Amino acid sequence: MGIFDKLGRMVEDAFLLPEELRTALERGEAHLERGELEEAARDLRLVLSERPDHPRVGALYARVLRCRGDLDGALEALARASASDPEDPEVLFELGQARREAGDEKASMEHFKAAAAQLARHGGPAYSRAANALADGHLAAGRPDRAVRELRKAVSATPADANAHLKLGEALVADGEIGAAREALRRAAELEPEPAALARLGEAFLQAGCPSDAEAALRMACLSPDPPPRARKDLARALLEDGDWAGAVEEAAAAAPIMPGDPEPRLIAAEAHARSGDLRAALGDYEAALALDPADPVALRGAIRVAGPVDPARCETIALRLAERLPSDPIVIAGLAHAALARGEVAGASEILSRIGPVGPSSSPELCEVAATASLERGDGEAALEAMAHAGGGARGAWAPADLRDRAARLVATAGQKPDLAVLCERLHRHALTRPELSRLSVEVARVRGELDRPLQLAVMGEFNAGKSTFINALIGEEVAPMGVTPTTATLNVLKYGAERKVRVVHVDDTVREGSYADLEEILAEAALASRSVRRVEILFPAEALLRVNLIDTPGTNALEPEHEKVARRAIEEADAVVWLFRAGQAGKDSERRILGAIRGHRRKTLGVLNQIDRVAPEEVPALVAHLDAELGGTYIEAVGALSARSALRAKLEGDAALLASSGIESLEALLEERFYRHALTLKRQSSAIRLQELLVSIVADEERALASLVSRVASLASQGPQKERLGSALRSSLAAHVDAVERALASLCEQAAAEVDDFVRPRERILARRGFADEDRRFLSELFDERLEALSRQLSSELSAELTGHLGSFASALGALGDVQERLAASAETWTTSALVGFTSFQRGLLSGGSLDRLFSETLRPGVAQGEIARALRALMADPRAHLAPSLERGADRLVALMKDAHSRALGSAEERERRFRARVVDPLRGFALVAAELAA
Repeated sequence: MGIFDKLGRMVEDAFLLPEELRTALERGEAHLERGELEEAARDLRLVLSERPDHPRVGALYARVLRCRGDLDGALEALARASASDPEDPEVLFELGQARREAGDEKASMEHFKAAAAQLARHGGPAYSRAANALADGHLAAGRPDRAVRELRKAVSATPADANAHLKLGEALVADGEIGAAREALRRAAELEPEPAALARLGEAFLQAGCPSDAEAALRMACLSPDPPPRARKDLARALLEDGDWAGAVEEAAAAAPIMPGDPEPRLIAAEAHARSGDLRAALGDYEAALALDPADPVALRGAIRVAGPVDPARCETIALRLAERLPSDPIVIAGLAHAALARGEVAGASEILSRIGPVGPSSSPELCEVAATASLERGDGEAALEAMAHAGGGARGAWAPADLRDRAARLVATAGQKPDLAVLCERLHRHALTRPELSRLSVEVARVRGELDRPLQLAVMGEFNAGKSTFINALIGEEVAPMGVTPTTATLNVLKYGAERKVRVVHVDDTVREGSYADLEEILAEAALASRSVRRVEILFPAEALLRVNLIDTPGTNALEPEHEKVARRAIEEADAVVWLFRAGQAGKDSERRILGAIRGHRRKTLGVLNQIDRVAPEEVPALVAHLDAELGGTYIEAVGALSARSALRAKLEGDAALLASSGIESLEALLEERFYRHALTLKRQSSAIRLQELLVSIVADEERALASLVSRVASLASQGPQKERLGSALRSSLAAHVDAVERALASLCEQAAAEVDDFVRPRERILARRGFADEDRRFLSELFDERLEALSRQLSSELSAELTGHLGSFASALGALGDVQERLAASAETWTTSALVGFTSFQRGLLSGGSLDRLFSETLRPGVAQGEIARALRALMADPRAHLAPSLERGADRLVALMKDAHSRALGSAEERERRFRARVVDPLRGFALVAAELAA
């Protein structure tokens, strides 16, 4: 019924109009509400003929004229009504509407502001409508932030009005406040808007990123008697965004006949087909859309995207069409370059790509993938990985070869050359040196590279008392390795050639301590005690046999000391090949199979040796060898030999040829030559490649975990968008609550001040009646107000700052930036809250000092005045917090939300860049080195 409360109108009309005119006014208003303009005009003219100065009737008549298109007549009627009462809010509102229709938006907004100011204290539908009109002006001027402020007031005035919540949600979407928009729109849905508003609600939900909510509203809109044509199209869009691609195609097909000239239903179907992976169907839909509008850039871009993977020639044709209008459009460049690459024209593709410079975070996935492919074809693996990282998480898309990342990563590792282990190690070492994250890798790779230049590393292993040290001495022909050492000696002893006898203890930090060979047993005992810090003990000996092989002596694997097994496993890792000694009569035990399985897991070739054959009958030896070969040959060991290491050593030391022949050492040495020594270089390269591969597998796993942490950080920051919106909404709710608190505090202040004034006035009534108030009396009351207002300002400023700081702390914590970000936001919050409250207090003081207190003294404070009347008079002197405090607080909140958005955007951008760089420059290249190492180790 217009913008005024019905009860208020009835009271006003009862006192000011006779019954006949009241009846005519009610009839005219009813006609106006039903759109019966002629009848409304007749009744309202009747009232105006008797009461031409009645402002509300004049406003209603002006609305009738405006609705009939008589804008000049409406303005003339409003001029008469305004002359009668220039502050009448309905007249002001109608003036605003008329000025808006006349194109004078500035005057229109002034009238609406004046109407809103008059209605602010009363609230209700009248105030809500004025706030809505102001919001319309701000939206038309491209200021959704200001429209949001007005619409919040409208919602506060009419909380059960679904349309008010809907309009607020639409304005919040326009302002980018998506979280708050969702809340407003869901509240609108709860209030069950009229059928005509359902399509708007669905569209707003879509824009707010709530496809499920949009679908519910739009399905209801489509069931209404006369749904707007775009409702079904929007429903198709909602289904598309909700992941129901088949449903989206179905609804788009239903919408197409309803909107025969609109390409959008075909575009929705195309996008649904593309997301489901049916690119050829998507291409058909895009071409159907282009048949309606051949120059539609959306359809052209979409067609290029889906044509690229399935039909590069068609992709080029469509890209050339779009290039006529947008020659530098990234999708045009991507399409043309992609087609050139499909024809094998790498240089041409590179020239096309050069027109828009290097790809970056804002580049489309298609452009990134084409740039990556071109870089790969040019032989630039690093650029290809960088481009793929920008494509989105490093995953390949439809425009890139399936193996692009692997090929690019291998290219980085090999520089396009035939893989060579030494070169690979050197390149990997240089790569690791440029990456602080890979400092450990650079050391380990240098060690692997150094091992390539050493003799064959042959580990001699077996259980305790298998005769390992004796076997080593027999091979050398000298008592070099210490024999009979207790199983508590847990060191890795490496016998290697040296011009003179000496011992070196190599620690895990690569420091070396040298000692005399004569002190060997003492040095080994000391090293065993410090085994955790010792990498190996090197025994240097000038024996010709050690020129071609380093022999690694290990502790027994079946001793009770757990350190022994650790040392044995380290021997496997450092060895190029292994000799496993079995004890005759006890060979092939489960404990031996377990360690042999570990050796096989490290892919080291192993030669089995049946030792101590002098302890069994000679005729049993062939059967024992055959049994070992049958049980373990092919799976755990390459071949099996037999000997008596003790007899072989004694024979070599004593020069006993017959004993040497019967010991089996000569056959075993031939077997070692055939299986190991002759292939020493191949074995070394393979074992080094295996070590490098295992090292890289471990490092890549570590770095992929670090990358996963970065990805998680990006996802976490991206998910902070809704929290940021909720925080903005919480800030505004806090501000609204504090404005209410200010209003209550002012009312309380007036009550308290009235009591104190009453205490001041009552005893002095006779004096005041005779001579009035003196200057010191006025100063007393003025200072009283100053003191109370100052205290109120400090209290509210402290409370509001504390509450805002709490909100900001949670936001900064979510960003992982508790220091600088929180301090800057808190400082900004404190500045504008204090400024707003001080400004309001100053404004209030100005009101009091500008004559208001004088009127209080002259008009209200008289002998016999009641305390309640004093309080009401004081309240009339108070500024309205909603009009004079809320706007400045809201502007401050807007600035704070903008700062939060900026902080979030910078944090997210920084995290995304770290993820991209880490993926492209650390993880992917390492994967390439690991792939090449695996090939060399095969």
